[in-house]
This record gives sequence, structure tokens and C-alpha cells, in this order.
Amino acid sequence: MIRKKSPAILARIFFLCPDLLPQYIDIIINRLVKDEQNPAVLASTLSIISNILNQTPSLYPLFVKPMYELMEKQRTNWFLIKLIRLFNKLIKFESRLVKKLAGPFDTMLTNCKSKSLEYELVLIIIKYFKDYKELYEKSRNLLK
Repeated sequence: MIRKKSPAILARIFFLCPDLLPQYIDIIINRLVKDEQNPAVLASTLSIISNILNQTPSLYPLFVKPMYELMEKQRTNWFLIKLIRLFNKLIKFESRLVKKLAGPFDTMLTNCKSKSLEYELVLIIIKYFKDYKELYEKSRNLLK
């Protein structure tokens, strides 16, 4: 319970004192994202990262690699939906991310059985992946 609430407390601290963020960003990335296995703590951490990116978009490069690694490890639909929504924010800042995400998104779209996950994937693919014809067409066909 405490581990689940600690990211929320960190978010509140960063909201009140944004100048502390650069000093403690490594703690969030290393301890909470890379080392954590509890899905509830990871989901809470993703919410914090989303808030941090809303406050300080210039920090997006720090979160790309850990989020990508999490996407490869996690298989729960609700967690993948949160990650896809976070990638939706990150792609706005780093267009090269589209190239890296095309393969995993294609695999997820092919293998997913959840309509809500499928919806989030189609939404981001239609928005950013127009250069990837096969993936884009697969998404359009799902909309029909």
C-alpha cells in the first residue's frame, strides 16, 4: 500500500516544488520504473510521469527508454493502455519514436483481444503512423 502511494506523494512534492524534479528524476526512473514489478505501483508511476511531462515537457528524453522497456515486459491490457496514452504524449516531442514503436504496435494490434486496447492503438496509429502503410491500413480496416 505504501509503495503504491509513494509515487502519488512524489507527484505532489514535484507539483509544489518543481525545482526538485531534476534532482530526483533518477529515483523515479531507476527505482520505480526499472526495478518495480508490482503493476499497481507501475500504474501509479505512469500517472506521475504523465503529470511530470505535462509540467515539464523537456524531460521527455529521460522517459522514452524506460517506457519502451515496460511496454515489452507488461502484458496486462490496462497497463498497456496507460503506456500507449503516455507514448501519445511523447511522440509529440520526439517524432523518431514512431519508427521504434511501429513494430510493437503492429504486434499488439494483431494479437490484442481487448477492444479498449485496440481502440487506443488505432487512435495513435491513425494520428501518427501514416507513413507505415500496412499498419495504417490495418488500423483503418478495424474501424470499418
